[in-house]
Amino acid sequence: MAKAIGGAGGVVVVTGDLHSSWAWEGPANDGGQPSMVELVAPAVSSDALAVGLPTAAGPVEAALSRLADGLSHVDFSSHGYVLVELAADSMQAEWWYVDRDGGEPARFGAGRTAPRAVPMHLQAVEDPLPDPDRPGTPAEGPGPSTGGHIDRTGDDSPTGALVGGAALAAAAAAAIVAVRRRRS
Repeated sequence: MAKAIGGAGGVVVVTGDLHSSWAWEGPANDGGQPSMVELVAPAVSSDALAVGLPTAAGPVEAALSRLADGLSHVDFSSHGYVLVELAADSMQAEWWYVDRDGGEPARFGAGRTAPRAVPMHLQAVEDPLPDPDRPGTPAEGPGPSTGGHIDRTGDDSPTGALVGGAALAAAAAAAIVAVRRRRS
C-alpha cells in the first residue's frame, strides 16, 4: 500500500463500521516512516464494539496499544462521530462522543493532528477547533477525556511494519466470535 500512496504520503483514510474509535499511523514507507493515517469513526447509535467483548474494553485496548506502535487512540465503548479538517499541509481529526439516548450534548473525546507529508506522526490535540456554526468561539465541550481508553501520542520510536486498523479490528472480532462459540 505504501507504494500506491507514493513517497510524499499525506493520505488520510476515514473509515467506520467497526463500532469503535481508532487513530493509526501507517503503513510505513521504504524508510520506515508512516505515509498515511487511518481514522475510524465510532457508531452513533448502534452497540459499541465493547458490548460484544468477553471482557472489559480497557484491557483489550491496552493490549492493542502494546501490539501496535502506530496506534494513537482507541476507544471501544463510546458512541459519536469524527470530524476531520484537511488542509494542504496538515489534518486534524476530532472524536466527539454522544449520549446514545440523546440526553447529553456531544463532548470532545480526543483529537489528533498530523502533517500531510511523511512522516505522518499523530500528535494529541488538547482543544477542538472553533465551532463553525459560531465563528470566533471555541467548540462546546469540557475538553479532552480518554475515559480510561488508550490515548498515545508523541512516540518517536520507528513505526516499523504495522497491521492496518481494520485488519486488527477484524482479528479482534474473529477472536470474540471464537470465544463465543467455545462458550456455547
